[in-house]
Amino acid sequence: MTLKGDPMIRNFYLLSFGIGAMLLAANHAQAQGANCADHATIVEQLAQNYGERR
Repeated sequence: MTLKGDPMIRNFYLLSFGIGAMLLAANHAQAQGANCADHATIVEQLAQNYGERR
């Protein structure tokens, strides 16, 4: 039994890998939101660390 010979098994593997990739991407996107802060805090940190002024 090879992947090339059986389209059902090939489709099953492709579907499994696709679902796994979507789960990993969703977890990564969810973790990115945790680093956010309000605008005033970020502006103050930039001003202190880098001399950024607006």
